[in-house]
Parts: sequence; structure tokens; C-alpha cells
Amino acid sequence: MKKLLAFSLLFIFVFQTANLFAQNTDTVYQPSQSSDERLKNQDVLEMLKAGLSVEIIVAKIQSSVCDFDTSAKTLQELKSSGVAEQIILAMVSASLKEKEPVTMTLPHNTPIELELAFDLTSATAKKDSKITFRVVRPVKINGLTVIETGALANGKILEAKKARRWGREGKLSFIVEEVFAVDGKAIPLKADNKIKGEGNRGEVATKTFVSAALLIPFPVLAPLALLNGFKRGENAELPAGTRFTVYVNENASITTKIR
Repeated sequence: MKKLLAFSLLFIFVFQTANLFAQNTDTVYQPSQSSDERLKNQDVLEMLKAGLSVEIIVAKIQSSVCDFDTSAKTLQELKSSGVAEQIILAMVSASLKEKEPVTMTLPHNTPIELELAFDLTSATAKKDSKITFRVVRPVKINGLTVIETGALANGKILEAKKARRWGREGKLSFIVEEVFAVDGKAIPLKADNKIKGEGNRGEVATKTFVSAALLIPFPVLAPLALLNGFKRGENAELPAGTRFTVYVNENASITTKIR
């Protein structure tokens, strides 16, 4: 009985001590981070709510990549919420720092995925005429966007031949010359990005003509040959949205911003 009573008293003591320790332990703060881990206004408010000192919060702001809203209205709201002026000043300073230009190097051979902005056909295309592309996915360096989705790229048609009689197919070839970065700079693309296209019935038309020559007696051959000769091949056609992968021709310096 005495042993049971002693064990019960020991259990109560340990339980109460554990509760007391838990109540006096400082809260470990883990700021809510966006997908790119930038510090935002809400993170500052959560740090204050967790009871962290002004000095710690300021140090955290100065050592982080930040994305603060520092509009006049928001600053007034922060002041009204009891945020110390030292913290607000650190937030404003961090926002100014994030707006400083950053020079990045886009490496040679970086792949860029493009799509045609408009339909392209050998029926209307002209040699040396310009064609337009759009960037499908952003190009980033160390998390910073240097070429945005939807950025424009220019190309040039090298060869354009309409479909002709005797089943001869249309032909089309072009290169992509440059793409525009976030700072407006034209980034040269490899000159050997030559893309070709031909009508897709050239082989069928040829086989049809040869079969006619083999199966039909000679006296009837001439009219059939003449008839097939007037049949046109098909033009080379590429619809808008057709995608290509091209590559940066040489290292390029691009001025961007962290935000």
C-alpha cells in the first residue's frame, strides 16, 4: 500500500512539473513562407505575435529575401497594429534594396521553349520575312526570372515555296534569331536552329502517278499523266502554337530585379 501511494505521488509530481515546463517554454517561430521563401508582411506580424523582440525581427528582415507591401496605407495599418517604427523602417529599407537592379548571366546553350504566335504556311510566306514567337515557360537563374512567359522572339524565313503542279509539295524553312529578356535586351539565338517543313502528301502523290504508269497501257498513259501533272501537292503548314526548343547562342548579361 505504501509503495502504491509513493508511486502515485511521484506520478503526480512528474505530471505537474511537465505541465509547468511546457507553459514556460518559449514558442519556436517558423515563419510562413511562400513558395519562393520570401518574407512578407504577414510573417512580420506572426513574429510579433510569437513574442520575438524588435531586434530579432529586424535582424531576420535584414538577412532575408523580402517581398513587403510598403504602400502608405499598409504602413499606416502596421503602425495602428502596434508594429514598432524600427521594424517598419527595416521593412521599407528591405523593399528599396529588393528594387536594386541585379545583373545575371544567361549561359550559352540555355534551352528556351517557344511557340509560333501566328499560323505559318508556305502558300503565303515570303523569303526573308519576319515571323514571331512567344516564350512558353519563363527562364530563371537562381530563382530570378530573366525571360518571362509570353516574351517575344523573332525569326526569319529562309525558304518558302508554294505547292506546285505534278504533286510537288510546298517547302518552308526558317530560323529563330533573338528573344527579348526582362530588361528589353535582345538575346541572340543559335543561327543553326533551322526548322524545315514540307507538305505531307508528296509521297502519296508520287506513288499514285507511278502506279498509273505501270498498270495502264501506253496509249492511255499520256492523258492520265497530264491529269496528274495538273494536280497540286500540299503546302507546308504550321499552326499557331506549334512549339520548338531553341538555344542561347552565347553568354548574355541581363539586368533584372529580385521582385
